[in-house]
Amino acid sequence: MRHFLILLSLLTISCNQSVREQKIITQIDTLININTTLNIEKFKSVESVKNGEKFEYQTILFEVEKYYSNKIDTSNFINALESNCNLYSSRDTSKTLDKFQKIKLNGSKKFFYFIQFSFLVTSNVEFPGKFQIILNEKGKLLKVVSAIRVDLVNVNRNENPYLFAFSSTAHGNGGHEIFRINNDTIEQVYDGFLGYRPQTYSTGYDNDENIPNELHHKFIDDNNDGLKDLMFYGKVRYSKIDLGTEDKIADVKFIFLYNKTNGHFTEKEDYSEKYKFIYGNTK
Repeated sequence: MRHFLILLSLLTISCNQSVREQKIITQIDTLININTTLNIEKFKSVESVKNGEKFEYQTILFEVEKYYSNKIDTSNFINALESNCNLYSSRDTSKTLDKFQKIKLNGSKKFFYFIQFSFLVTSNVEFPGKFQIILNEKGKLLKVVSAIRVDLVNVNRNENPYLFAFSSTAHGNGGHEIFRINNDTIEQVYDGFLGYRPQTYSTGYDNDENIPNELHHKFIDDNNDGLKDLMFYGKVRYSKIDLGTEDKIADVKFIFLYNKTNGHFTEKEDYSEKYKFIYGNTK
């Protein structure tokens, strides 16, 4: 009898230990799952901010034809557009509808809607106080730009125009972007500089100033291949100390060749290296 009781006690202890271990394993698995879920959500959240998807997205198409074909209340129209496209701006300021037009864009034969509205800037993050929105004919959001100016520019004959955007920070430095249609999406085809400088727009924030602040530009066939390339040109006032002390002025010219393979405008040479006497080695 005594041996039986000892054996029963050992079995009970063993069972209890197994139950405890199973509970611990279950708790660990739960914690791992929770932690993994949190990390995934954190990752998604970070990625959404990185990709500019925290704002500027749709869940349903915008009824653009309803507003385009009829006389509209611009205030209600802008509010509806902001809500539909999840745009971020000062909600309490008055807004002005600047452009609302049907356009064609390079890379497609279809029509698109180009809409621009402006609002009073209440903080630097809202500069320049403008949104440019491109929708397809069904009201699908293709692109949101926040630029000082967006123009339609014709580059080559018998082709639809590009969107040419001029953007800047509130500090007075910035540059340009060029957009076209590629497979029913908006594609940015201006590749920019290899280094983070030069800049095609500068008011002296980085100890150098473009003259004019937004450099001149024109489309020319620089390499004689029958297609237009992009050239920015002007002067830069600079100093190795501070602007206003031992200033120098240099002529600058930046050429971006049209790449027939991918349709992008790519710099002809490394201008951050060529003009490092102005900017220093900025790679």
